[in-house]
Amino acid sequence: MEENRQKKIRLMQIIVGAIVLIIAILWIINIKNVWRFNNLNLGSSEQGLDWDEIKNSFSNIVEETKDNFEIEKTKQIKENGQILVDDLIKKTEELVSSSTEPVSSSTETVNCPEYIDCMPTIGEPKPCQIPVGCEGITQIAY
Repeated sequence: MEENRQKKIRLMQIIVGAIVLIIAILWIINIKNVWRFNNLNLGSSEQGLDWDEIKNSFSNIVEETKDNFEIEKTKQIKENGQILVDDLIKKTEELVSSSTEPVSSSTETVNCPEYIDCMPTIGEPKPCQIPVGCEGITQIAY
C-alpha cells in the first residue's frame, strides 16, 4: 500500500514538472515574438499611437462636457430659485389674507406674580408651575 502511494506521488511530481517545463518553453518561445511585434509598432509612427493627439482630444472632450454641465447647472439653479421665490410670495400672501385675528400687543398687562414660593412644606405639596405667558417675568423661589 505504501509502495503504491509513493509511486503515485512520484508520478504526480513528474507530470506536474513536465507541464511546468512545457509552459516555460512556450513562454520563452513567445517572448521573442512579442519583442519583435513591439519593435515594429514603435519603429513606425504611422502604426503607433499618437499620445499627444489622444491627450488633446480627451482634454477637449472634458472641457466641452464641463462647460455644458455648468450651463445646465446654472439654468437649474435659476429656475429653482424663481420657483422658490414664487412659492414664498404665494405663501406670504395667503398668510396675510388669512390672518384676521389681531396680533396681541406687548402692552397688555398680564397678572404675573413676581415669584412662586416652592419651598418644601409639611402637608400637601404646592404647585410650582409658572403660568402661561409669565415665563420671562415670574421666578421660582426655593
